[in-house]
Amino acid sequence: MTQGSTIHSVDVATAAKVIAEHCGLKSDLSYVAGLIHDIGILWIGINCPAEYAHICAPQDDTTHDIIESERRWIGTDHAEVGAILCELWGLPEEIRQSVAGHHNPDQAPPSAYVMNVHFAEMACNALDLGKRPRNGVSYFSEQALPLLGLDWKQIPEMLGEIEARARFMRTLAGVSLGRPVGLSG
Repeated sequence: MTQGSTIHSVDVATAAKVIAEHCGLKSDLSYVAGLIHDIGILWIGINCPAEYAHICAPQDDTTHDIIESERRWIGTDHAEVGAILCELWGLPEEIRQSVAGHHNPDQAPPSAYVMNVHFAEMACNALDLGKRPRNGVSYFSEQALPLLGLDWKQIPEMLGEIEARARFMRTLAGVSLGRPVGLSG
């Protein structure tokens, strides 16, 4: 797992906390779910290093889907692996479901926590917080906003708050959002 992946996880955790605060969800539960939403990637990288190298290899096209690539190389994906880890660790069901469903929330049981982490990741990608390759919004569930009790009018302010808090967290950690690090930047 790269430093960029770690930073992405902190960004998603920060976004999930902001969204939770706007929706009346438990912000600590949401933060942890966002922080470990990609824990399955770490497990795959440690336990299947050769396959992980293929999964992460640059693709010729721009439509590279990490879930499809993981399933092709190891027969499962990081969301499923992460959900198993959450279950083994005895984490709350909201966290396990959020980890399992963050890429395919419409296939998960209806849950505001699943939609929170899904929305948080999509918000981070839309804001291009991590400046990661292939960092885009490929799918956003139509059920996310209704399940969270939000409407589109609230989104611009929330995105601004997510970006500001992500900038603050990166400033604390000494990491840039692709712009100068510091309280004035």
